[in-house]
Amino acid sequence: MSNAPDDDRRTQLEQRALEVRSRLERRLDVIDERRQQLVEFARAATRPPVSVVLAASCGVAAAILIAQRVRSRRRHGPAWARVLGARPEPRAQSLIVKGLQNVALSLLTLTLRRIGTRGLERLRRTSSQEQLPQIEVGAGAPSANAES
Repeated sequence: MSNAPDDDRRTQLEQRALEVRSRLERRLDVIDERRQQLVEFARAATRPPVSVVLAASCGVAAAILIAQRVRSRRRHGPAWARVLGARPEPRAQSLIVKGLQNVALSLLTLTLRRIGTRGLERLRRTSSQEQLPQIEVGAGAPSANAES
């Protein structure tokens, strides 16, 4: 007869152990999902957005153009003028050329600004798109409304 209370106690302990084990497994699954999402977010954040690549390429192109203009101005003019420091008068650009340059610069600025804004919006959306369920400490099942 002393065997029956021990068996009941043992089955209760085994059931309790199964419940605790299942809660632990659920929590581990949630933690693993969070880790995976964090890794994906870190990878997305380290990839340079298209806007940064375009801005860098535009900067390089502008530097090349400036360097070419400086070289072309140095090449023009007689050697004695360079020695004496006299510079020849630069050619006056026509009104059409100036207007086209201003339009091209405005379009480039607008494009880079829009690409940068879109890149930032995409980064914000991906970071806030998926909210993970929170786990209550000491509770049985994970709850989506619980705060940690």
